[in-house]
This record gives sequence, structure tokens and C-alpha cells, in this order.
Amino acid sequence: MRPIDRGTIPKEKGIDKTVSNYTHWRKDLIDRIGSYCSYCNMKITFSPQVEHVSPKSLDPTRKVDWTNMLLACGPCNLTKSDKPTSHTTHLLPDMHNTHLAFAYIEKVFRRKGETYDGAIAIPSTSLVKGSVEETMAKATIELVGLDILKVNNRATDYRWKERYEAIIHVRSARQCWGEAPKKDNMLIDNICFQAQSRGFFSIWYRAFEDVPEMREALIKAFNGTSQRHFSQVDYLPVPPIV
Repeated sequence: MRPIDRGTIPKEKGIDKTVSNYTHWRKDLIDRIGSYCSYCNMKITFSPQVEHVSPKSLDPTRKVDWTNMLLACGPCNLTKSDKPTSHTTHLLPDMHNTHLAFAYIEKVFRRKGETYDGAIAIPSTSLVKGSVEETMAKATIELVGLDILKVNNRATDYRWKERYEAIIHVRSARQCWGEAPKKDNMLIDNICFQAQSRGFFSIWYRAFEDVPEMREALIKAFNGTSQRHFSQVDYLPVPPIV
């Protein structure tokens, strides 16, 4: 999960912008952090939903508060719903170094006699068992359903499929990198374009974590990636998570 920085409240004519409806923050959020789900990190190709970190039903005073807004895909937003959410109980992409907290694994599952290839999020194996960070990571996965593997006639939640396809594309890109006779800017730009087109920043970053120029390029390719959570010298993630 990409740690993000939405930045300070946007300004209009030199003063802080105000809105009467929280959906009016959509364009500002897209401009700042890109059209990606802040939770599953999937690329949102049509009308990303403006999501309240702290649910508006439980925290009405922050209904239009810029600092309470993120972008989400439909499945993440629907699964999260109005469940209580806090930086003390969950790992939030606008507050914590969520890149360090999760890993993404392939999973084969069956539904009604059919076999499917998918991928889910799990707490990173680097987390200490029973630690606060692992507990918060598990709570976050449950909060937005990052471990859901589901097929139904409505086809409303294909995050598992998009995540799996991203892993396959990342694997191919890494192979191309290894076989390329010359690692030039054109190749780097091409890989970044593929990453931007599919989303799932952390999957791409992990595949190229041993390549300094790709680390830097991927961080810069995704607008709004939190600079304080990655070193500005070598572009490696900076602990702690919380």
C-alpha cells in the first residue's frame, strides 16, 4: 500500500479552498495523488470515489475536511463503509509507512468448480508476530477487504484479479529489465508507464527495490507518494511503519 501525501489544503485565489460537498474535492485529490485507490492501490479508470478516512456518519464535523479525504475504488469504499477508523487501530496510507506493512501473494482458489488465479494482501513477514504493527496491518486488511477472493454474477469486486495481473506484468517487466542490453531512460520510462497504467505501486517498487534508478523513477512517477517515507538520498523506504 503506497504511503501518500495529499498536501496542504488547496487554495483558490490565494486563500484556502472551501467546499459544500465533499465530492468537490475529487479533482484536487486526483491532481495531488493520482487516480488510484488509496487502499488497494488499483488504478481507477472511471470516477474515483471520494472517501472519508474517518467515516462522516461517525465524525460529522469532518464531513468536508480536506485532511479527512482520500480516493477509493468502489469495492474498497463499500467494504470499509462506516466502520470506525483510527490511526491508532489501522495503518492509514496518509499517516503511516504502509509500504512496509504489507506483502502481496498469489493465491489459487475455486468457486463452483472453476479455478481462478488471484492475489491478496497479507501482513509483511518482516512484522513481528503479535506486534502492534502486525495487529494494525491485519485490521487494515479486514477494513477494506484486501484478502477477498470472490466471484459472483455481478462481478463487483475483481481486485484479486487486477492485483494478480499486475504481479504478472511486473514479473515480465523485471525479466525485460534483466535481458535489456542497455538500461536507458527509455526503458525506465516504459516501465513507469506500465506501472502508472495498472497501479499497485508497492508491487512494482518491490520488484525493482534492488535497482536504485528504478526506485527513484517509480516514486516520482506516482504523484503524491509520501517523500518522508522514502529516503531522498537512495529512495529506500524509511522506517518505522507507525
